[in-house]
Amino acid sequence: VEKILSDIGFDKPSILGKTIVDPSCGDGRFLTVIAQKIIALSPITTLKEHLEKIYGWDIDTQAVASCIEHLNTLIKHLDIQVNWNIQVFNSLQKITEINAPKFDFIVGNPPYIRIQHLEEKERAFVQEHYSFCKSGSTDIYIAFFELSQQLLSPNGVVGFITPNTWFYTQTGKALRQYFAQYLHLISVTNYADIQVFDNATTYSAITVFDTQQHAHFTYQKAVNIDVFEEIQLPAHHLKNKVWQLDTKANASAPNTQKGVRL
Repeated sequence: VEKILSDIGFDKPSILGKTIVDPSCGDGRFLTVIAQKIIALSPITTLKEHLEKIYGWDIDTQAVASCIEHLNTLIKHLDIQVNWNIQVFNSLQKITEINAPKFDFIVGNPPYIRIQHLEEKERAFVQEHYSFCKSGSTDIYIAFFELSQQLLSPNGVVGFITPNTWFYTQTGKALRQYFAQYLHLISVTNYADIQVFDNATTYSAITVFDTQQHAHFTYQKAVNIDVFEEIQLPAHHLKNKVWQLDTKANASAPNTQKGVRL
């Protein structure tokens, strides 16, 4: 969580007054850290206003209740009452809202659910409204990438942690093509075979992107959970049918930095 927030720039006074959403917030792993950062940076006179720029959605009623409880615990000694914008809601339905809100930051760990494991009605909705998921045995975390493009403000930025398999599988083909065409990718951190989550065998990556075009992107490969090899790669690497990204220096990848500690 700390690394993603740092990667998107959510760690300085300029974040105050900006809107941020976790569209799959669960019990608030991201949102509690976000609130802590705002509390540390904000004057008490405007703290309530700034905290109400935090949004979270999840389909799990109990998780949302826990999230709000965790957030209230953070402010119980501050003598303020915050109207938290945390809701029980299926985020993927936002794709149909013409006047859906726009956000300056979008973060999260979207759910990993193969589309064939959804109920038929939900599966049909995703395939109809999400071009990244129209064909094949896709996963709904791919849909969250597409949703974020609709919800992002013109100068906004997204940071997601997901499986890294979309770099090379058929499931991720449409997403790879999207980044190759629009060049919105800012950085990728590949944890490869390092397990980020307890009690879960998932090969993870952090992807940071926005709505601007970038001639280069940062690629990091984890040496361990806190240490990364890093390189700047030209955007033409994204045009490969599968992404075989590497931190080894070559003629088309300048500015190599190894052993960067974040």
